[in-house]
Amino acid sequence: MRLFGKYKIRIHLIFVFVVLVIVSGSAGLYGTIFSQSLVSQQQAINKANNVNSNAARDIRASLFRMHRSMKDAVLSQQPDEAITALGMVTKDDQFVISKLNQLQRTYDGDPLLLNILRDDFAVWRTIRQRVATLQKEGRKAEAISITQHEGADLVDQLDQETRNLIVAITKAHMIAEQKITVQQRRMSHSLAGILLGAAFLILSTGLHTGYRLLQPVHVLV
Repeated sequence: MRLFGKYKIRIHLIFVFVVLVIVSGSAGLYGTIFSQSLVSQQQAINKANNVNSNAARDIRASLFRMHRSMKDAVLSQQPDEAITALGMVTKDDQFVISKLNQLQRTYDGDPLLLNILRDDFAVWRTIRQRVATLQKEGRKAEAISITQHEGADLVDQLDQETRNLIVAITKAHMIAEQKITVQQRRMSHSLAGILLGAAFLILSTGLHTGYRLLQPVHVLV
């Protein structure tokens, strides 16, 4: 009888140990998987922020470079210099378009800012084409006037729109990071709940086992 009672107590102790191992292992596995997921998400949003911010800054730098090349083209005294300057404008134009297309794919914020920038850039392209035509026709004064006034004003507008886009990209990154923080808190709360539940179960089982250890042998049976 006494052996049977000790056997039952041993079963209780083994049960407590098994529960402890299962719960600890499950909590550790859950925490590891969730942490890895959060790290991957954090790396992804950081990469997207860097890519988008760099693209917007590249666009802004290209706008000023293009405007400078346009002024060089209309103010040049040699046809070859004008052709070279206009060639640089064309090259930068293609670069800006490629960056706008890139942002169209990777930027997940408000698309309005990007659409406005793209539309106004198309307007400036029309102005630049008109200036190039005037330059070829020898209407140099008109080409200079349009570049220094209408073109310059639009470049200033494009610059402001690009800066607004950079701010929006930064805000989108901050919002994404806040979501990661919320997920981290939820994970911490979930793990705490699991561990507290396991502690309660182990404690209750341990108390029950200890209580049985203090009982007479005939009660254990």
